[in-house]
Amino acid sequence: FGAAFDLLLRLGGKNARPATIAAVSCLAVFHLFDLGSHDRCFIRQWPYGTGLEVPSLRGFLDHELKDQRVGIDITIPLALNKRYDDAGFFDSIALASSYDSISRLASLPEGSNLERIDASSMPANSLAKLGVKYTINSVQRDDLVLIGTLSGTQGFLHAVPNPSPRAFAIARSSGTGEPIPGSSVVYERPSPDRILLTANLASEGTIKVVESWDIGWTAEIDGRKASVEKHDGFMMGVDVPAGEHEITLRFRTPGVLAGFLLSLLGPILFACIFIPDIIKKLKIPER
Repeated sequence: FGAAFDLLLRLGGKNARPATIAAVSCLAVFHLFDLGSHDRCFIRQWPYGTGLEVPSLRGFLDHELKDQRVGIDITIPLALNKRYDDAGFFDSIALASSYDSISRLASLPEGSNLERIDASSMPANSLAKLGVKYTINSVQRDDLVLIGTLSGTQGFLHAVPNPSPRAFAIARSSGTGEPIPGSSVVYERPSPDRILLTANLASEGTIKVVESWDIGWTAEIDGRKASVEKHDGFMMGVDVPAGEHEITLRFRTPGVLAGFLLSLLGPILFACIFIPDIIKKLKIPER
């Protein structure tokens, strides 16, 4: 756009330049409005919640699922698809290391590059590692425990054997990653960007959280800053001393402030560089 602006200024003669600048200015204003709307043509929104309601299934999951996850086959038209934390995802952009680890858990071929990973089709041991307690599948699975059939949806509700809790403590000194006997970790998630852990550890250890690690996550132990490390390729881990502690994990999108400041800097630089020259060229020479 800047190159076109410069070209139009150069092509216009002395008498044509004011009109040319006015025309380009109008195009610039139009372009600003266009930026906020043209990309929407590539995304078509559909009203959600038109799937089938299964009250008995919702009541069962509300009571049994607690803080653990599900794996729901997206092809089954259930209205509760977004009500629970699904271990699968649809994302055009994902962290390479996390995607690589999850794709291995999903038994995808090496080098696969998919936007959608369906957790309901993952192997049973992978589902357990991801903290998935139940899956809803379009076909019956022999490696999971069948709970029941969903009438009207042609779906099957399965239980995953021995699913991992969303947060748990392991010993650091042993180097084997064994759970710490006599320890407990209570997981709460009041918002998508905030996780609260109440821990009581018999000895120092590492609390692993079954959530994708990202550079935007920060941790505090009893109000003091702590580091968040990546474990098993995608999990978050925080080293915690023995005893009772409150751990808070918060996520803030990296680069938000820098991006905002750069967005402000662009128009300011444009005004400082080009507006004085444009005003100078618009002045009519005195006769």
